[in-house]
Amino acid sequence: MIKEKKTTEVEWFAQFLKKRRCFFTTQRKLIVHHVLTIQNHFDAKDLTGLFKIKNIRISRATIYRTLSQLEICGLIKKMGMRNGFSYYEQVLGTKRHEHICCEKCGKIIEFSDPILEKRIEEILKNNNFTTANNTVQIFSSCKKCNT
Repeated sequence: MIKEKKTTEVEWFAQFLKKRRCFFTTQRKLIVHHVLTIQNHFDAKDLTGLFKIKNIRISRATIYRTLSQLEICGLIKKMGMRNGFSYYEQVLGTKRHEHICCEKCGKIIEFSDPILEKRIEEILKNNNFTTANNTVQIFSSCKKCNT
């Protein structure tokens, strides 16, 4: 079943590129296949290192452009910058959640809070907005970095 899901997502991305008159190159195929296997947060540097280890030549520019396209089509979500890099995560098939990010070591903790979600909905409603695709990120220092 996981392979079917990934194939569907890859086909979705291929159609997205086609509508934008972009080619679904071998490099983009490799990037999207690798991104769909990553279970945690990642950045372009992680992908560059992964391809280097596997001896696959893909330029950093291609990786950054493809990540941007994957974000626009809704397969991944861009998180705030950390250590000068934007981090991403898969969004399809994941439950809504928020993040606590350590500014020193880069550790990311995911959490869900129904009260916070309800409050966000109330704020939107009180200001005549509809349900939003929001992101809450709290930047702080973890206990390990504070000691």
